[in-house]
Amino acid sequence: MVAVRDAERRTRFLGYRPEYVKLFAFTVSAMMAGVAGALYVPQVGIINPGEFAPANSIEVVIWTAVGGRGTIFGPIAGALLVNGGKSWFTGILPEYWLFALGALFFRHHLPAQGVGRACPRNSGGRRCAAPVRTQGAAQHNRMRRSKPMARKESLLYLDDVSVAFDGFKAINDLSFILQKGEMRAIIGPNGAGKTTMMDVITGKTRPDKGEVFFDGDLDLTKHDEAEIAQKGIGRKFQKPTVFESITVEDNLVLALATAQCFRALFWHGKSAKCSGLTRS
Repeated sequence: MVAVRDAERRTRFLGYRPEYVKLFAFTVSAMMAGVAGALYVPQVGIINPGEFAPANSIEVVIWTAVGGRGTIFGPIAGALLVNGGKSWFTGILPEYWLFALGALFFRHHLPAQGVGRACPRNSGGRRCAAPVRTQGAAQHNRMRRSKPMARKESLLYLDDVSVAFDGFKAINDLSFILQKGEMRAIIGPNGAGKTTMMDVITGKTRPDKGEVFFDGDLDLTKHDEAEIAQKGIGRKFQKPTVFESITVEDNLVLALATAQCFRALFWHGKSAKCSGLTRS
């Protein structure tokens, strides 16, 4: 859940489904809110629309922000501190409490560098290079002669793949074969289509035309990112990232992406049994 919060796309490309994690979180939160409401109304004897004012919702967010996310007791401590401050502040300067609440909200939610640096300094478009076309004439001709055989014998097979964005062809009739045990490097200038090719292979982008097969008969165009990751295709992004809010061990467990390891994220005692992962 922490990984989905910090880097949802990264988690999806590890083989997990963030939408299921979010659904679980929202369901549990709704259950807790329902129980809280059922206990609150008998205490006050009446409920009115003013209880659902935006200021009350903002207060709950501030409780969590002040106390700290990722802990059970943090939001509780934040609630005690904020409500204590509210009782003191409204007794002295009641008309300024909403301003103080807004200041707390912005203090804990704006980026550290401030509003003025929220956007990149250089927001201009990057230069577009020529689109990726083919791997090579010899390989392309070999694929043309026996497509079914070439696809069956290959680990990764792309044929006549094209992708266009608003009329610009990022990939134009790309044909590419990767054999088992083989290593290849895709090079080219910015805008040539390297990332788009990786997006097609890993399920992020659907090609306008062409075939993309893995291990002979798995059509990657019919699967999403999580399914493709579960089939064994991993991806490293241009900017190296880790989940900084969790431990090194949990980062390794997440990368393994198995059912046993997924359970180990909730019960840390099982982590040592997760696919041979042991504590050092």
